[in-house]
Amino acid sequence: MCSYCRYQRCVDVGMSKQAIKQGRYTHARRAQYTKEIKGIPLADVKTEAVDCIRVDEGQLNCLLNKLTEVQEKYIPGLRKRFPNPEVFHATHKEIYDNQCIFRVDTNLPCQLPKCLPCEKVDSINEDEKNIISEIITSGLDSLIRFQVEFVKCIPGFKELCLADQSELLKASFCEFGYIGDTCMFNPDMKVMLGLINMPADKLQMHDLCEPEFIDSMMEYARKMQNLRLTFEEMTILRGIIVLSTDRCELQNPTKVEEIQWTLVQYLQFMTRHSKSRLWTLIGQLTSLRSLRLEQVVGKLLNNFKQTSPFMNSFPVIKRSYSKCRPKS
Repeated sequence: MCSYCRYQRCVDVGMSKQAIKQGRYTHARRAQYTKEIKGIPLADVKTEAVDCIRVDEGQLNCLLNKLTEVQEKYIPGLRKRFPNPEVFHATHKEIYDNQCIFRVDTNLPCQLPKCLPCEKVDSINEDEKNIISEIITSGLDSLIRFQVEFVKCIPGFKELCLADQSELLKASFCEFGYIGDTCMFNPDMKVMLGLINMPADKLQMHDLCEPEFIDSMMEYARKMQNLRLTFEEMTILRGIIVLSTDRCELQNPTKVEEIQWTLVQYLQFMTRHSKSRLWTLIGQLTSLRSLRLEQVVGKLLNNFKQTSPFMNSFPVIKRSYSKCRPKS
């Protein structure tokens, strides 16, 4: 909100002080600026733009390696998904054609339930609704644990007070998870992969999600897929999302902004060969906020809390519930 801070950041990313417009922008002044710009050698401009990005590549690569290790631990094969959403097309089509629901195979040796296709149905009964609820809740529980390990790798995060760490995690975990799953959605078929693998209308059949929310979520996934987001870009965006200071009350927001600004500079360095990509990606974070994922997840958890006794098995989810509760 501070104009001085905005000015300093503009200077840091390479804004020309000499080219700042002051007063009325007349035709004569515009012609003069155009003439001056045409007289600047292009090579000098490129050199100046790259030089203004002050990033330690060694530190950036070290951070990416640590964050990659955490992501692969919780989501094996995640790197292969970017920037190739097409790898899921066969799975999307199979789910779309079968219109299947899912059952839990209790014989599989895993703490979290596994989703396997079952026969085609036209409605969902209470038992099946509870199965889907348990899969979603256990998946969110795992996501929170993943997020905690992820942010611990970001330099400076562990130095924040515990209250600020907790508030940042609670306020961001929905967007943190979704930004990494956008490549797994099929906007044309409206099929989702992730916590559950199913046609999106199955969620609507038992009133867990509104049709408008499904449409907006799919459209956002389409935009991100069109950007061909790389694995490294997605990784840094996850960190930037967690460190947003405008979603919760913090004891030391200035320190949080400093950590976030380091990640923004990393992203700027990674996208330096494309003039507008940095701001396009940052703009997508604003669009992501407009989905209001935390309110939808709050509704889910509220429904599960009232109807599903297994909610008591997920203390991490219960602690996060108050932060995600939908606003009245």
